Amino acid sequence: MTQSLDWRGYYDREGETKTFHPEVDPAERMRVDFVRRMTRNLDFASALDAGCGNGFLASRYLEWGATRVAGIDFSRPRLADGSARYPAIRFSRASATSLPFADKSFELVSLVEVLEHLPEPRLALRELARVASRYVVVSVPYRGKILEITCPHCLKDFHFDGHIHSFDEDKLSGLARESGLRVHFIGPYLPYYP
Repeated sequence: MTQSLDWRGYYDREGETKTFHPEVDPAERMRVDFVRRMTRNLDFASALDAGCGNGFLASRYLEWGATRVAGIDFSRPRLADGSARYPAIRFSRASATSLPFADKSFELVSLVEVLEHLPEPRLALRELARVASRYVVVSVPYRGKILEITCPHCLKDFHFDGHIHSFDEDKLSGLARESGLRVHFIGPYLPYYP
């Protein structure tokens, strides 16, 4: 039932009320710090953040030395906010399962806390592998519970927070390998506080 919902519309509406910037959502800083720890020793000049939200992680790629950065997301309000805050980044409305870029367009491609939302995670990972020339970084909630609730406004059932998949190491590494990716590291995310 939830597969037929208008997810683009959902994320547009959600993007009007929920933002992913550390001043509003402290967990965003932790997610970005995790990606930084994963990419600290990687050399890349170009990066794509798929499911970029308001663009905070994409903006950090510029700070970390990338000279060409792009971000894609479903949410028009989030893309508009990202474009206003970070004009040096190319933002586009697109799906991670159909990226509007040529093969090997970016040295690094990230998909942070997005895969669990996608109806076709295998297809998304294939697309990431296609457009990445060197590195793919993916993070997901670890063994997240899939909760279905009823919307009090429309009375339709939907997945809480839009999470329609749950992953552990085996499931994620299997999907990655099936998608043509070589797995260098996989493990549960643990917040790090210096």
